[in-house]
Amino acid sequence: MRWEDQLLEELEKLPPEERIAVAGASIVHITRVLLPQLGDLRREAVLEVLDRPGWDATRLAETIGSRRTTIARLAEEGRARRRRHEADTPA
Repeated sequence: MRWEDQLLEELEKLPPEERIAVAGASIVHITRVLLPQLGDLRREAVLEVLDRPGWDATRLAETIGSRRTTIARLAEEGRARRRRHEADTPA
């Protein structure tokens, strides 16, 4: 079972008042915590693949069914994130 289906199934078991509160808390958590984490994970994965010999944005885009410009953007955002993290980390 997909996690989304499991979440919805669990929500449907709750009384309406609790369902409202839990659904709202879930929305906040997904948008403020989970989505940024997934974005960072995706950017790091793009950089990991692009660091391999023979890989570039075009090859990765073709492999996963994405656009080259999307992969290039994710790579740049990932590099910028790495630079910020390195700047914030004491030596």
